[in-house]
Amino acid sequence: MPWAQPSPAADASYGQGYQQPFYSQDVGGQNAELGGRWQGNRGELLMIRNGRFRIYQDQERFKEGNLGLEGQNMLTMQDPVSGNVRRYEYALQGDKLALRDQAGNLLLYRRIQ
Repeated sequence: MPWAQPSPAADASYGQGYQQPFYSQDVGGQNAELGGRWQGNRGELLMIRNGRFRIYQDQERFKEGNLGLEGQNMLTMQDPVSGNVRRYEYALQGDKLALRDQAGNLLLYRRIQ
């Protein structure tokens, strides 16, 4: 299992020292159910906290940025360095999260904490 060693979530710097997110709706408010740790069906780890996301492909490679919500079921992820934004339609049911990008690709996650 790729997460058998100490969890990258122990990284105390996660979510600290960044500029204000670019979106207006706070992910911690009425949509707090997205917060936490999610494991993808390909083994990747998605962490959502305080309007930020971090996706670990393995223990040493990750991407992070600003997270925002648009409307009822649209989620945006922005790379703060390049400014690139990816939009996803999302659906949440219990401890399962599905993201669909604009090309129709489906990303499936289950909550692990």
